[in-house]
This record gives sequence, structure tokens and C-alpha cells, in this order.
Amino acid sequence: LLIQPVWGEAGLVGFGIYPYSPYCAYTCLRSIEGLMLACSEAMDMSGMMIHGATATPTECRAQDTPWLTTLAWCLKTKCDDLKTSQIEAFWEQQSTEDPTVPAKWGYEAALLNITEAPTHVLTAADEDLNFTSIVNPDTYQALWNTLTSVQRENVVEGAFGIAIFVTGFGTPIVLTWLGYVPYMSGLLDKVRPFLVYPSLIGTYQVLPLPYLLGSVPTVGQGIWIFLFFILNLILTAVNYEWYATKEKEVAAYIFYRTGVFAFVLLPLMLLFSSRNNILLWMTNWSHSTFVLLHRWVARIFALHVLIHSLIALPLYYPAQAKEEYWIRGASQLSPS
Repeated sequence: LLIQPVWGEAGLVGFGIYPYSPYCAYTCLRSIEGLMLACSEAMDMSGMMIHGATATPTECRAQDTPWLTTLAWCLKTKCDDLKTSQIEAFWEQQSTEDPTVPAKWGYEAALLNITEAPTHVLTAADEDLNFTSIVNPDTYQALWNTLTSVQRENVVEGAFGIAIFVTGFGTPIVLTWLGYVPYMSGLLDKVRPFLVYPSLIGTYQVLPLPYLLGSVPTVGQGIWIFLFFILNLILTAVNYEWYATKEKEVAAYIFYRTGVFAFVLLPLMLLFSSRNNILLWMTNWSHSTFVLLHRWVARIFALHVLIHSLIALPLYYPAQAKEEYWIRGASQLSPS
């Protein structure tokens, strides 16, 4: 099972956005969402769904009694540490998996329509949900472990992304302000002839590189670019704890994290290219320096986007190929 991060609103998971909270409620939902309902049989199954989705439309879920009562019973038994108001808030947003399509019953009403406690425990062999049932405990535990692990990975991605942005934004400020620290100005004057002025490659500082590769940075700029690249590389490769199979490990290692890193590099890339760059006022770095860094940050950004997209291709094509976000992304990656 490959769980896809939820981007219900702009931002980073773990920093104001918690897509799988409350865990018990989302685990209940995921535990039964793959089962067919009585009204699912009329659906066209030629286009198979992914990520745990089913052939059941939201209107079907909204009116199906076994779906609502089974979900309500699971919430009652698994989420006993939650307030009723929290469960009801989840119910309004997710009971049909579409907040714009309300269920025929609220949470309390669904419980009242359970005349006696269910005794049938769903098994891995069950494909249909025809009456109020108890969620399979093994399925529930496996999904709980998956959701909590994926949530942790998403939080780590967000924290690392913020670290990359703060590093890119903050190092020019710190390096500038170091010049005003006592005894540091003299030291900086001594290293400038070796870091600030000489080009990294011969005289290419004033000459463009061949093959439209742009301008060569100075030694100091080259060190900044190299360390920034290494930071991206390290944070893309460390602190993973969850994956289901070797293939999913590759996806977890690279796919989501490169997407998040591209997301946080975009504002930094735009900032460095702007003449209204606030760092021009907060540092003694020149506009030409920021433009050069913009180009190299843009290359790192493009590398993240390219890797993210190449891994997405075998994972989600052709199932998502008709989605608007996929079409827009593919058009941006296509050579003009």
C-alpha cells in the first residue's frame, strides 16, 4: 500500500497541516474504503483506482447504510479517547470522502441505527460490505502503522525543507553580519583575495561557459553552491524509517522528498532573481551575486523536479494521466 500525502491546503505537513489526524478515524475509513457496496455494482470498472480508492461514488457512500453504520461503529470503538465533537467534525468532512456530499445520517444517528452490536469481523477475503461489521483488527493495525509512519515521514520532509530554505535565506545575512563582529573584519579582509575575487575556473568569471552553462562562480560562491548542493543531497537521503517493499523504499527515499524540496526551493529561487530582493538591503552581497546563485539554485530545483517526475511516471501513469494536475505538470516538463 502506497499512501499518498494529502495536500488539502498550501503549506508543509507537520507545520499547521496534519492530514491523517485523528489517526484512529482515518484508519477506520481506510480499513473499509476498498470494500464494494450494494450501489457499487453499476460502476464502470474499466479504469482501476489506486491509493486505496474504490469504484464507489460519494453519493453511494452517503446513502449506504452498512457503510455508515460500520464506519460509525469503528469510530465508536477505536476512537474512545476523542470527544464526540471531534468525531462529528471528522464525520462531516470524511464520512463520504467528499465534504460537499453529506451523509444521510450524522454520526450519532448512524449509531442509533445499529440495533445490536455487530459480531461479524471482516476478513482479508471479504470484498463486499452488506451489513454492519467489525473492522478486521490486523487490517486496522497495519493501516494505523502505515498512516503514523507516513505522517512522520511527511513531518521530516517539511522540517528538512524549512532547513534548506532557512539556510539559503540566512547564510547571506549571517556572513554579512560577521563582518561587523569585532576582530572578524580583519580576518575577512585577508580571505577576500582568495574567496571573493578569483574565479573558480580560470578567467571564466567574466566569460560565459560554453554550451549555455552560464557564468562560473567565484571561489566563495562556488563553496556556497557546493555546500548548498551537499545539504540538499544529504537531506534527501537520510532519516527514513518506513517502507513496505524495496520498490516502495525507492519511492519513499526520493519521490516525496524531492517534491517537497522543490516546493521550498521555488520561493528562494524567485527571491534571488528579483531586483526587490530583501537580501539586497540586509546584506552587502551584490545583485549579480544573487542572480548567479539564482541560476545554480534553479539547477538544483530543476534536478529535484526532474527526479520527482521520473519516479512519479511508473508509480502513477496511466491511472492519473487524465488528472488536471498531471496534465499541467507534464506540459511544463515537455520541451518547447
